[in-house]
Amino acid sequence: MHRNWYVVANASRARLLERTAGEDDWADVVDLVHAESRRPGASLARDRPGHVAGTGPASGGYTFQPRTDPRQHEHARFARQIADAVDEAVSDGRCGRLVLVASAPFLGVLDAQLDPRTRKAVHARVAHDWTTLPDAELVAKLGEADVGG
Repeated sequence: MHRNWYVVANASRARLLERTAGEDDWADVVDLVHAESRRPGASLARDRPGHVAGTGPASGGYTFQPRTDPRQHEHARFARQIADAVDEAVSDGRCGRLVLVASAPFLGVLDAQLDPRTRKAVHARVAHDWTTLPDAELVAKLGEADVGG
């Protein structure tokens, strides 16, 4: 019997659950919280956007925007943390099949962080935020999302 893993995530919380194929027992593998993703973008930046004084027009200088929004950077860091845990499980043989459930924008960020071998193990991708659902409702929805698992 192979084990199915379920990643239920948004940009600030992720639950990794496991179920052995053909059985009804669910087990929490890990519950991750990324508090930085909840902070306002301005408080995440170490300093204000770049400013070069005396080189610009009469206004006194040029301002340069950061290449990546600080919140997007934190989302990518958290997605990498989740992907590392799942990649390790797939490579160690602890996870045979994977279902990703994440909020619409975060699903793409998370999927991009997965190792190619792990991407092959993904059975389903669901663009919904189920991180706040009670356990019974979450298990029912995960069962529906993993038809054939």
